[in-house]
Amino acid sequence: TTWLELVDILTQAEADGLGIQAITELLNDFYEGKKSDWQTERIGRTTMTGADNAGTLEAWEQSGVVKSKTWLSALAPDRTRDAHAAAHGQSVKISEKFEVDGESLEYPGDPNGSVSNIVNCLCGMVAEV
Repeated sequence: TTWLELVDILTQAEADGLGIQAITELLNDFYEGKKSDWQTERIGRTTMTGADNAGTLEAWEQSGVVKSKTWLSALAPDRTRDAHAAAHGQSVKISEKFEVDGESLEYPGDPNGSVSNIVNCLCGMVAEV
């Protein structure tokens, strides 16, 4: 039940175009103060990064014009994982997966990745036609 409620909250937040701060506030309300601000921000950022990149990839696939995708790391000082910085600029065919820290990921924030590879990810992608 909790999982489904969270899915509803995050789905609506995405549909409403809410940013991480607003999502953090929604999650704080949901958890009734049982989680700290940094925990709810982490949940919001991680979930929305994955959802945004998954949606982007789906749109590119449906377009039929995107041939490849390129990983873009945020390259933020003291915030970007070494493995994500190393993946910056990696291009693969649209149907292939990125290799990041020994894992195959469809997109940044791919929930099939390990926690250490997706939590708080700030990365994105760019299309190549």
